[in-house]
Amino acid sequence: MNKKTHKTKPTITTVIISDSTSKRQAEQSLYQSSCALLNKYTDKLKHYEKQDRPAFTTWLNRELNEQLTEYRHLRHLVDNMQSRVDDIICYSEWQGISPHEAYKIWVVAEANGTLDILWKEHPRLGEDACDDEDSQEIDNDDDEYSTVKKKNSPSARIKTVYRQIVRVLHPDIKGSPTEEEQTTWHEVQDAYAWGDIHRLEKILKSFSHPTITSNQEPSLADLIEFRTDVQQRVYMTQQKLSSAKLQPSWNFLKIKLSPKKLADLRQELFTELNRDLRKIREIKIDLDEELDSFQRPNLKKHRRNSPFGNPLY
Repeated sequence: MNKKTHKTKPTITTVIISDSTSKRQAEQSLYQSSCALLNKYTDKLKHYEKQDRPAFTTWLNRELNEQLTEYRHLRHLVDNMQSRVDDIICYSEWQGISPHEAYKIWVVAEANGTLDILWKEHPRLGEDACDDEDSQEIDNDDDEYSTVKKKNSPSARIKTVYRQIVRVLHPDIKGSPTEEEQTTWHEVQDAYAWGDIHRLEKILKSFSHPTITSNQEPSLADLIEFRTDVQQRVYMTQQKLSSAKLQPSWNFLKIKLSPKKLADLRQELFTELNRDLRKIREIKIDLDEELDSFQRPNLKKHRRNSPFGNPLY
């Protein structure tokens, strides 16, 4: 009796060979397009910062000088009045006395020029020593946090990185820099002027590690890192550009070429400035009434918060 033999099918192993060349080409293409986009956004932003905005500021101060002068004067006056009201309210709560009593003490100290020592002469009431010690510990923690925060702030980091690059790349140190080093040095100056910490760190990193010679091609990992870094800078620059486009000074030099557009812009800003003047006059009246209420005992007045601000002025 013949037995049937079962033939086992051979196992087929599929080997997928990654095409590193195509990946490199794709990353290189993305990197180049990102660089082009970054240069485009940066050029637009520089044009705005160096040409449109200064021209707009000069034009605005000339066209609406009277309103701007009044607004700035009132703003300064209101800031001082608000500070005075806040200090008197704070002092009255601190000492557990009425705003009227605090006002009388404050006026005398102000006339004598002793406001700076007023708080030291009148220690806190109604608090025990333990609370003061706790407050002191909290203050010390805040000071320590502020110091650390200041050291790690972006501006401090930018200066640190910039100094490290200068020690390596400055023309006076290099003696006779190559054309490539001169180009990099100009890039460093531009990045420092614009506060581009990512760009500066990237340049510093290129000096901290062995550089790729002209005969060597960057690895795929390096290309991905370069492309990611540029795309981050594109995003940040795009955010700055979007914010700039919201300002009335955006594309001012083009607006200036059209008498109608320029007249419309002037009218719009004139209306906005007059609205802000009315608002700040109301704030001043409110503060005048509040300061007047401090001079009369047993007179309570609700103080409203009146924040205001306009970066245009």
